[in-house]
Amino acid sequence: MSRECQALAVKPENTLLNNNKDASISPDEVKAEVVPVHGEEQDEAGIKDAHGAPGTMSSEDPHLKAADRVAEWEATNLKKVEEAYETVNMEISDLQKKLDIDYGTDWEFLFLNGQCYKLKVYEYLYTLCPFNHITQKSTAGTEVSLGVWGMWAEPEKNRYNQMIFENGEPCWQGGSRSTTVTLTCGTETALRSVKEPSKCQYIMDFQTPVACQPVLKQRGVHSEL
Repeated sequence: MSRECQALAVKPENTLLNNNKDASISPDEVKAEVVPVHGEEQDEAGIKDAHGAPGTMSSEDPHLKAADRVAEWEATNLKKVEEAYETVNMEISDLQKKLDIDYGTDWEFLFLNGQCYKLKVYEYLYTLCPFNHITQKSTAGTEVSLGVWGMWAEPEKNRYNQMIFENGEPCWQGGSRSTTVTLTCGTETALRSVKEPSKCQYIMDFQTPVACQPVLKQRGVHSEL
């Protein structure tokens, strides 16, 4: 339908135009029978007003803009709080895991947690992190796990004489790599030796002054180390 037809409509019941074959009806009489149709135009105008045309109050209201800025600021702060909450929870979880470890009767081995000690043997660099993990890194840059902290071996004479690290990288013969660390009394804390007596089974000699304390206790001597 053309634009002119949308703007004008003839009363359906009127037969005046049909009877004007002899042109006896004047133009004014025809106009009187034609009425403008404004419904569709009014509906479109209403829709435009509802969405807010550029320059109207709905798009430039300073109060609405201020409310939007406040909402964005609150959303940003909420995200920061949630991230901080997750970080604190992770720290608490890590701390709880550390506290669950047996550090000796007087917590004398606690200082070793968080420390790492290295020793190079031929083309391999070994890293011992007590109560955490042990790794072996080749000169080519390949690093494998020789085990993660498991438990104290608890021999009969000295419970805190050996550390067991297990569940390392899978071994080509089957099973996983594991390491037994023997603590020996010495004047300094250092990784002294690494051996592989059998495939994927390692032993380490770890010297530390704190290992002297259980020995002295067995002898009835108390030492402040």
